[in-house]
Amino acid sequence: PYTNHKELYGEFYLLFNLNHPGIIKAYDFFFYKDYKSVLILEYLKGGSLKDRIEKKGIKDLKKLVRDILDILYYLEKNNIVHSDLKPENILFPSEDSEYPVLSDFGLAAFKKKLFSRGTPLYSAPEVLEGKYNTHKSDIFSLGVIIFEIIMGKKIDNYREYKSLFLDERWKDKVKDEFWREFFNKTLDRDPEKRMSAGWIMENIFKEKVFYTDDIEFIDKDREKIKKEILKEIKDKERGIILLKGEKGSGKTFLLKKIYSEIKEEIN
Repeated sequence: PYTNHKELYGEFYLLFNLNHPGIIKAYDFFFYKDYKSVLILEYLKGGSLKDRIEKKGIKDLKKLVRDILDILYYLEKNNIVHSDLKPENILFPSEDSEYPVLSDFGLAAFKKKLFSRGTPLYSAPEVLEGKYNTHKSDIFSLGVIIFEIIMGKKIDNYREYKSLFLDERWKDKVKDEFWREFFNKTLDRDPEKRMSAGWIMENIFKEKVFYTDDIEFIDKDREKIKKEILKEIKDKERGIILLKGEKGSGKTFLLKKIYSEIKEEIN
């Protein structure tokens, strides 16, 4: 039960209109005569990332990060800022599943700017200063989460936060080349220099993602995304290209067109 109808309904409306396996599903919303309201969400029985960090650790950290980046990229494409990314809000469908599902969109902003929302010790410096939450502040929060996992220690107070992230002493603690590059792009104090989820996926994880749900399949849109994918395929430095979309959104049709063009070029 919850008394702020407007805020809770806002969360329901946002979740109901999103469609990604890494975002918790909202099924229904009820008003009651006693001025209480109830939001019915998907039940995920695999616990939270916080539970896993404390109990059994993470089997494949790079995969976890890549999956969370994919969720953040999807949110960015839909003009949504989560604003409260932390281990408690990252859930798992089952005990055996390693796939993260982002929950608690109560502070999320959809196509509007909201000041300083979130959990302080996971928030970006600009948010603590009272500025807007943005996609870049979500990226900083992800950086803090992964830093804690690698170090094996939770940041407990602002003095420690300031030393690590405002004075940038995290650089003295991370030696692995891959993770140094990752943190350089996620934990930069300046949000303008901090990279987006899509950039990190493409340049650090070497994956390029296209969502077929983002386009209408009229000729000009289909031709545009086809050309973008062909360009990526021809770039020999690329690793993996992911084409995502719901059933019936045109993925198979588009892949057949791409395959046909590549075959013609080879012949």
